[in-house]
Amino acid sequence: MVEEGVQGFSFDENNKRLLIWREHDLGFLDLAEYFQSKESLSFAGLQWVHLKDKAIEGAFWVNDTAQIVFFNHNEVWITDTKPSPTILSGPDAIHDVVPIKGRSSVLYIDKIATLFYLDRENAEPHVVFVVSKIPYWDYALWKNQ
Repeated sequence: MVEEGVQGFSFDENNKRLLIWREHDLGFLDLAEYFQSKESLSFAGLQWVHLKDKAIEGAFWVNDTAQIVFFNHNEVWITDTKPSPTILSGPDAIHDVVPIKGRSSVLYIDKIATLFYLDRENAEPHVVFVVSKIPYWDYALWKNQ
């Protein structure tokens, strides 16, 4: 069962995967079998990633649920949902993506694999393309001339 403190969730319709977050935890669950069998829902397969020093304000599925992008009021991170043969992968490997302007929000659009945010230093809008496990860093939407 999911304990108290759930701050938000996201459901991926195509993969039937549920993403849940609490202040210092990300949880994800594959619900494909539940939708096929229509048996009672069980949270026994819920996997948690515990983030002791990162307070989560929001999260998004990325790359067809292979990864999760999550953020707080000044930073964005990414983690894998499954271990892979690459170095530093799996749910225990948290990677910095980009610092953001304090108390601003971020938006991720999965169809174009793009994260929109305000730059920490000058509060200008920027994007990061999150493609096949490698974030392409920091393209400014516009530059002052």
